[in-house]
Amino acid sequence: MNAGKALYDAALAAVNAQKSGKGDQKTATADLKAAEKEARDAYQAAAKVARATLDKDGLATLGLTGKEPRNAAGFIQAGYTLFDNADIYCRGEAERILGEVLEEVPRVRKDLGYPPLVTPTSQIVGTQAVMNVLLGKERYRNVTNEVRDYVRGLYGRSPAPISDEIRELIIGDEPVITVRPADLLEPVYQKMKEQATAEGLVKKEEDVLTYILYPAIAPSFLRGERKPEVIVPVSRLAAGSQDIPHAMEVEVDGEIYNVRILSVEGTAVSATAAPIQKIPRGDIQGGIKSNMQGMVLEVAVNRGSDVKKGDLLVVLEAMKMENPIHSPVDGKVSDIFVNAGDVVQSGDVLLVVE
Repeated sequence: MNAGKALYDAALAAVNAQKSGKGDQKTATADLKAAEKEARDAYQAAAKVARATLDKDGLATLGLTGKEPRNAAGFIQAGYTLFDNADIYCRGEAERILGEVLEEVPRVRKDLGYPPLVTPTSQIVGTQAVMNVLLGKERYRNVTNEVRDYVRGLYGRSPAPISDEIRELIIGDEPVITVRPADLLEPVYQKMKEQATAEGLVKKEEDVLTYILYPAIAPSFLRGERKPEVIVPVSRLAAGSQDIPHAMEVEVDGEIYNVRILSVEGTAVSATAAPIQKIPRGDIQGGIKSNMQGMVLEVAVNRGSDVKKGDLLVVLEAMKMENPIHSPVDGKVSDIFVNAGDVVQSGDVLLVVE
């Protein structure tokens, strides 16, 4: 059975029950949970096959030599990245795409000079393999900043040479460093402290470290625009605290519905109104959409900015990887719907270039 299709159908039934106020919503929710479990089981089975394949003698079919560590780190990382894209999974496409991704992983690894499949390079290889497959047609059309840094030599020298063709495809004519990468780092603490102090963000020494470690969200947090997450004591969780709202998001045909859980096993829980979604979805003339779920790390343009095709617009962070979004056309930025620190879904309209 197509697990992704089952998950989609169950989610649709739950949403329809909520919208109409009719039907057995409890049964629809149970079906959703069952379908979600089936989808996870399908992924785990695929991961098991990948691990088993690495233990067989026919490793050459995967582009491997047999000397690699006996683990499926790159393959499993790719699978996790793909599985996290619930939008694609619910459309029932992940079963097909996963096979393509598993074939793409050894190709990417070869292109990058056979980096070892351990953290962080297993994630670099796996994530780039997923992006190559999801974006289709042209490989390396969208490259993470970590892949660029790797090819530039900022992770050290690759075990095997990277071809000139691949290097030019990923970093163009940027120079490749040949020295120890750490020797290029400059002390930044004092500089960042002065910058944070000038912005009025420093009240205690640890605020400087927060500013350095989390540049995307620290400024708004230190200004008080973001509230600290409430840490609920374990004792209250064990007692079944009633003041914690529970909610889930379900996407149907590109439209997101906020589903609030009003009771758990017959016990009512408090719930707050679903937040108003300020980030539009759907087709907007000149709209530049997010190609994945993630957090906005940087908005590189302003309203009214003139941009050229290929200019950097937004940097998204997903799975600890930075993913740049470039302008597909020449034009002017007429509207921006996101700020640094916002969480976006695949298909959200980030800004408009006309």
